[in-house]
Amino acid sequence: MAVSRSKGRDDFLLATWDALGDVTYNYNVKIAIDLIPTERRGVFRIRVRAFRPKPNAGYERLAVYERLYPTSEISELSAGLFSAANKLDHMLAEIDRDATREREMGG
Repeated sequence: MAVSRSKGRDDFLLATWDALGDVTYNYNVKIAIDLIPTERRGVFRIRVRAFRPKPNAGYERLAVYERLYPTSEISELSAGLFSAANKLDHMLAEIDRDATREREMGG
């Protein structure tokens, strides 16, 4: 029996792609993902960053989230990426809430 192509796909990777697409659209940001080797053999730092276009050119960094991979809770790289994407989404939501609150208070 043949296995369909979609069965072999990594669900976390597709979910990460979708989540980052939503983040990009919802907060008008560009996303950068870095995978950085640490001094510990086999351990990496996953870093996701969100940048917003500046009015006159370039970008300003809005948020950065970092986590180690692998950990006792996350053994798949794609799961680590998905977790980091969700954390970045939460950080940007909080930044937007704070900005809205400040505007409402006349700041």
